[in-house]
Amino acid sequence: MKKTLAILLLLLLAVGCGGDDSNNSETTNADNQNNETSSDAEGKDLHKVSASTPEEFARSVLALLAANDSDRFIEFVFPTKEELLVYIQEQIPADEQDEARKEINEEFAEKKESVLESFAEVRKRAALAGCNLGSASFGHCNTDVRPIQGDIDVIITESGKSYQFEIDDCLLMNGRWYNMDGLNWRRDTP
Repeated sequence: MKKTLAILLLLLLAVGCGGDDSNNSETTNADNQNNETSSDAEGKDLHKVSASTPEEFARSVLALLAANDSDRFIEFVFPTKEELLVYIQEQIPADEQDEARKEINEEFAEKKESVLESFAEVRKRAALAGCNLGSASFGHCNTDVRPIQGDIDVIITESGKSYQFEIDDCLLMNGRWYNMDGLNWRRDTP
């Protein structure tokens, strides 16, 4: 099943690259998530999470990692099943839509859980590397993003050291970025 969903996501990404990149489908979570703010235990604003550009998305993911807010992370980075189904209807050729819908219905929960698990894994790997994500600062991001999909490498600094993690397989839907394949801790950077 994992291979099937991965193939479907690759198909979505490939078809999206050749199709209309206007992404004008109805929004569900996008409007709400682009305007939310959060506070930590001390009441200070953590970050206005937004995702209209790869850099905004990367900054928001870092803020959620720093806040250790896995519930909000998964709601923010992973599209709903309904959003994916609308996207398929708009971006996938009609003769392939039934199979794509079937695969999403069968594998959605497993894929979402995998993305959520990547949050904990990146926090764990950061701690092992000596990086306190709670006090890390956004440095910059490098992208191999094509018009509506790609990976985002995020460079952060903490206590004078630089670190890197990847937001793997991002997809632009409904005018905002989503993460389809989780996060990967990369390394300390020189």
